[in-house]
Amino acid sequence: MKSVKIMTALAVPVAAVVAAVPAHADQFDYVSYLDNNGIYYSDILDVIDMGKQLCSVGRSAPLGQAMANGIGRIITGRGYALMTEGGIILNGAMNNMCPDIRPRVEAAKANINASNGKAASYS
Repeated sequence: MKSVKIMTALAVPVAAVVAAVPAHADQFDYVSYLDNNGIYYSDILDVIDMGKQLCSVGRSAPLGQAMANGIGRIITGRGYALMTEGGIILNGAMNNMCPDIRPRVEAAKANINASNGKAASYS
């Protein structure tokens, strides 16, 4: 049930601010995205590293709860609120650093919802 909340918390902001994926993936565009969306960070290298960790989990974690838990630990482990800032941070990473993970993250959410008898929704 916790993983449903994690993926649901991330899906709403992700769906709300989905933008066209840039032709290139760039850590500086990711940082700019966070800046433009009011995400505070004290260390630019740490926030870039967080984005890279999200990309890594998105590429390698098994779909479902393991991915949701990994994403949640990365975000909350740095003091960000999962229900609000988490979606913005994950969306920034997916749009600007690793657009290739979006289908896997969406599939993970669908797997979690299916295992809990809910339809996947991004509206």
